[in-house]
Amino acid sequence: MNLKFHLSGLLGCLVACFSACKQKTVQDSEAEMAGGTVVRGSEPFLGSFVYLLGMQSSEWGKRCSGVLLGPRHVLTAAHCVETVRSIEVSRLDRNLKATKILAGSWQMHPDWPKWKNKNGPESHKSDLAIVILGQEVSAPFARISASDKSNVNDAFYVGIGRSEGDKSDSKVRYAENIDAFRLKYKPDGGTWISRGAAILCSGDSGGPLFSKDGSLLGIASAVTFTEGQIQSCGNGKRVYHSDVRENIVWIVCAFAKAGYPLPNFPVPSAESCK
Repeated sequence: MNLKFHLSGLLGCLVACFSACKQKTVQDSEAEMAGGTVVRGSEPFLGSFVYLLGMQSSEWGKRCSGVLLGPRHVLTAAHCVETVRSIEVSRLDRNLKATKILAGSWQMHPDWPKWKNKNGPESHKSDLAIVILGQEVSAPFARISASDKSNVNDAFYVGIGRSEGDKSDSKVRYAENIDAFRLKYKPDGGTWISRGAAILCSGDSGGPLFSKDGSLLGIASAVTFTEGQIQSCGNGKRVYHSDVRENIVWIVCAFAKAGYPLPNFPVPSAESCK
């Protein structure tokens, strides 16, 4: 009887230890946006938000965010895919449950290698990549406005990055109330710059920046820090987003060349896609 009790207790401890270790691993990899608001499942952007897990060498270890533009169409950051061998995309439903899909292919913006090691806002203007899903998914998808005059008051961005103090609790967050005074647009650089808002962190790269009217403005690229400041989550100075409208020709052409024309956009000519 005592032996049975001890064995049962030992088994319980092992299960608890395994669960705790497993939970810790998930928390370390599925972190949150610094200073953002926890998503409750009713936000309109949630249906188009995805997160990506990239396999490097033999391990799944590179985590990023992204956005759905169509049934097989994901837009993310180039630096999220440049060193991976395979990509797993998870789409969240209204209850924050994830459906996992393997990517069929992906492609970086051709200008990204030229800019990625340079300084300044322009270095982030082509940090874009398309990912083709291995199977179709249903709407809703993010909308790209035909107008360059989207309302940026109270613009917001979405991500799964780490929260303040490097804490992680595996939930999606979004940063909001990024008004026009904080969000500066550089037409020549093709980069949205956000100041004084929640700061991106590991895992938020590739996440969408939406205008107040719901149109997709940009894709999260990087964070800069004040010189001499400890580079930790919540300590950033500026957030950079690659401009979607500035790169719309490449985005549309890249999906078309992959055999999946982007919904609601005409199939581009071979001349326009050079």
